Amino acid sequence: MVLGIGILFGIFFALVGLKLGFYEILTMFFNVLMSVYLGIFLGPVIAASNLGDRLLYANSIWMLIVGVGTFLVLFVISYFLFTSQFKIPFPKVFDIGVSGVLGFLTGFLVWSFLSMLVLVMPISQDSALAKIGFSKETQQSNLSYVYKFSDTINGFVSSKDNEQSTEEVIENLLKVQEKEPVKSKEQPLES
Repeated sequence: MVLGIGILFGIFFALVGLKLGFYEILTMFFNVLMSVYLGIFLGPVIAASNLGDRLLYANSIWMLIVGVGTFLVLFVISYFLFTSQFKIPFPKVFDIGVSGVLGFLTGFLVWSFLSMLVLVMPISQDSALAKIGFSKETQQSNLSYVYKFSDTINGFVSSKDNEQSTEEVIENLLKVQEKEPVKSKEQPLES
């Protein structure tokens, strides 16, 4: 079911890409790519420095905040500097074909990031979420997609001394989540 929703996201973004054109969807893909990368690598660092282990959902929340914040900042910058200033015409066949494919990739990346956020939440241990596809085993296609693009960006921006893969970051988040089970009810205080 999760993969099916990802394909629907991809189709929606492909239609948006066809409407916008290649140049605009390329800038959107770049913005989403940077947002996902920074959300994955910067969100848990901020969560650990600000909240420590006080909030079970801190990693997911900060990853989402960093991802959305980065996207909004990059969108505003790219809009005012690039996409609103001029339009680059491409041949119609290239514009339709490539913008549709790039739109699909953008949509699938957005959904893969969102489903990964659900996966690293403690609530994903619930059997109801596992049944609809939010388990590590059923999310391998989404996770590998996020790993591939984030590792590509990480290869460009990280130093050779600090080569941590996206898979290692997500595995560490999943280990933290497994150590802290969800508390269903509070224990009454003993007097």
